[in-house]
Amino acid sequence: MARIVYVDDQPVLLQGMKTYLQEAGHEVWATDSGAEALGRIQAGEADLLVQDVLRPGLDGRQLLRALWSDPKWTDFPVIIVSGVATAAGLPVRGVSAEDHSPCVDMWLKKPWLPSQLILAVTTTLAARDARRTRQT
Repeated sequence: MARIVYVDDQPVLLQGMKTYLQEAGHEVWATDSGAEALGRIQAGEADLLVQDVLRPGLDGRQLLRALWSDPKWTDFPVIIVSGVATAAGLPVRGVSAEDHSPCVDMWLKKPWLPSQLILAVTTTLAARDARRTRQT
């Protein structure tokens, strides 16, 4: 089980994906606020960030810049779920970034299936654990 912060400005997606992730055994805190999500992560209350990129207020790119500005969070796992087809300037692990660089772990283009998100969460957390094992 992981503690997941899920950020999206579409209420139907926010509630639906929260339910799917909870049914998969995860603890989910869902919000439409990037600022609230950042606060949760920095308070140590999350293991993974799943977020849309385009939204009002602190958008996805701004949230990541704020998170990654502190070296403590440069390896924090991130999955982007977005209607935007490309990373558009955000480095993606294994595609445009080295393992040690701050980067997005996975990018899911909307529309996607709930099972794809569950697989992305499982894969991203396993990769994080493997990186931690290699570092010790």
